[in-house]
Amino acid sequence: MAENLDALTLNGRLVLIGLMGGARSEIDLAKLMMKRLRVIGSTLRARPLPEKASIMAELGQYVWPKISQGEIMPIIQQIFPIEAAGAAHDLVASDNTIGKVVLKVSG
Repeated sequence: MAENLDALTLNGRLVLIGLMGGARSEIDLAKLMMKRLRVIGSTLRARPLPEKASIMAELGQYVWPKISQGEIMPIIQQIFPIEAAGAAHDLVASDNTIGKVVLKVSG
């Protein structure tokens, strides 16, 4: 959480969807206030089905085209062959990643 807040610029927003790092964290409230940051949390699980469908439709309209056009690109930490899935899992479990860990299936 601290690293995420450090990465934000003035008036930045951090949107949390999911809890890969656990449900609890400490934050520096002074940094939050001085940089005028906003932390927003959300989840899809507890939402009604029509609301989930609306969110997915908006993703299709606004986000997926930007991904297709290369305007939004994921940060990839490392690519492993599928045979090295154990090593990939170990890397994710180490909590030393800043990007996605990808398994590549050949064939």
